[in-house]
Amino acid sequence: MRSKSALLVFMCLCVWMSLSFAADEDPVLAKAGEILFRKSDLERLISYSPPTLKKMLEENPQQKIALIKRIMDQKIIARAARKADFDKKPSIKDQLQYLVDDFLSSSYLMDVVLSRIAVSEEDVKQYYKANEQKFFIPEQVKARHILIKVPFGTTGEARKKGREKAEAMIEWLKRGESFERLAEKNSEDPDSAKKGGDLGYFARGRMPKPFEEAAFSLKPGQISGIVETDFGYHVISVEDRREARTRLFEEVKDSIGKQLTDELTKSKLEEFLKQASQEAGLEIYSDKILSK
Repeated sequence: MRSKSALLVFMCLCVWMSLSFAADEDPVLAKAGEILFRKSDLERLISYSPPTLKKMLEENPQQKIALIKRIMDQKIIARAARKADFDKKPSIKDQLQYLVDDFLSSSYLMDVVLSRIAVSEEDVKQYYKANEQKFFIPEQVKARHILIKVPFGTTGEARKKGREKAEAMIEWLKRGESFERLAEKNSEDPDSAKKGGDLGYFARGRMPKPFEEAAFSLKPGQISGIVETDFGYHVISVEDRREARTRLFEEVKDSIGKQLTDELTKSKLEEFLKQASQEAGLEIYSDKILSK
């Protein structure tokens, strides 16, 4: 009899210990009446979260408290809504169903339909070899300019004054004046003037022909004479030159991989939707939709 009692006590103790251990393994992190939020709930939530949120929570654990508070607030409000039978309103039920369908379809597409999409490095290499011309970067120069506007067709004294002003810019530069400062004060190209005349890097074909020929004939550090275009008179300073080249595979492999993945995803999705729509017998009555 005594041995049976001891066995019963031992079994009860084991059950109590297992329950205590389980509670410690999955402790309650927050509660509001019968609403409990456990450690496992937080872990599950984080596992579903986007990488940016995961990183934020790792770098600042204090944010976990704010996240749990926001979720508990949401649960408390939702409980109040259910008590008021708000979830039984037709409009709310429709919206809930729409949200469920939206989440369900998105999850199904990602986890089942599109989950096996993979682009290998060999695929990326083949694309690169077949499309090397797409990664060709033509010769470029980096230049600044000072523009003295002379509208196309202007003749006589007005044109003469414009040229004289451009000649004055060259004289100031010969005396050691900063090209950037002269451009800011005198250039009549408003976009580049506020940047000291900076035009950035450009390839052939982007600028008026006389401007282009002058810029590409200069070496870095050289300044042109007066260059005339339909916009007026320019003085050009070339600061740098980049020789033509083809971008290396290592430079572009990530962008190619993303492009191929996007294209494959789009193709797979269109194929699935076409087949699923046919099997479902989809019909859209455009005339009824558009009729008043």
